[in-house]
Amino acid sequence: MRIDHPYSLMVRDRGLAWSCGQCPLDANGEVLAATDLMAQTNAVAEFIEKIVSEMGMPISSIGKLVAYHAEDNSAERTEMVSLLRKRIGDDVLVIPIKVPHFYYGGMLIEVDIHASIDRRGIQKVEDERFGLRLEILDGGPLLWVSLISHKEKERSTGDQGLVQALGQLVKKAGLEEGSSR
Repeated sequence: MRIDHPYSLMVRDRGLAWSCGQCPLDANGEVLAATDLMAQTNAVAEFIEKIVSEMGMPISSIGKLVAYHAEDNSAERTEMVSLLRKRIGDDVLVIPIKVPHFYYGGMLIEVDIHASIDRRGIQKVEDERFGLRLEILDGGPLLWVSLISHKEKERSTGDQGLVQALGQLVKKAGLEEGSSR
């Protein structure tokens, strides 16, 4: 899906900014480091650093990265997330989403950026019993939230304990209805 006309890599509206998917492609639209997820992640991180700077925003304004990846290896997925946090910031929400494949052979990652000049630190609340962690990042006018499961056990949608645990995490984070957040 090479694009033969100019387009915006990132859009800024006052203190907020969003990107289209950042891909590990060279100037000719060829895949960089085909089938090497870590090299492609590094290339995409470089692109992200460059376009955020060109938008006049600090790298610390990035609050959320949605990392689409075509990799089944959970160790590599963990390494990809770790590498993005190392390059972009330890307190960035990184949401990995597995996809079956991309349009380009050998491409393993594409990353969307969400940023806010008013971004504040990340808050993490956990429920050990169910292996859940809620990560909340205050982006000023936006609040980015991610729910992460650390347990591999099968969960049914009717599990009242799980629903209660999630409710407790929301309350602990101060996100319940009527809160000042």
